[in-house]
Amino acid sequence: MVVETDANAQVRRILESKAFRTSEVHRNLLNYLAEKSLSGDADSLKEYTVGLDTTKFISAAIDEVYWTLGIAGALVLLVILVFLQDLRAVTIPALSITITIVGA
Repeated sequence: MVVETDANAQVRRILESKAFRTSEVHRNLLNYLAEKSLSGDADSLKEYTVGLDTTKFISAAIDEVYWTLGIAGALVLLVILVFLQDLRAVTIPALSITITIVGA
């Protein structure tokens, strides 16, 4: 059987880890589950679901994709301009790349 003070020390050690520093919901859930388990009420803990809002992460990821596409397009046009040294030669790839990306 696990001594209660050892279990509390382990829970504190886990909560101080990098993974739990950012999520208040997960820290509260782990504290609650540890308290219920140590008090002998583990039978009432059948199932838990933690709602996680991933829209912030997904929005940031999509913004990074747009930013990367913009930088890549600008670099491609810059390389074409440097090697061909003609602004007219840059306009056709600029239009075709834009239409291809929008059409996809």
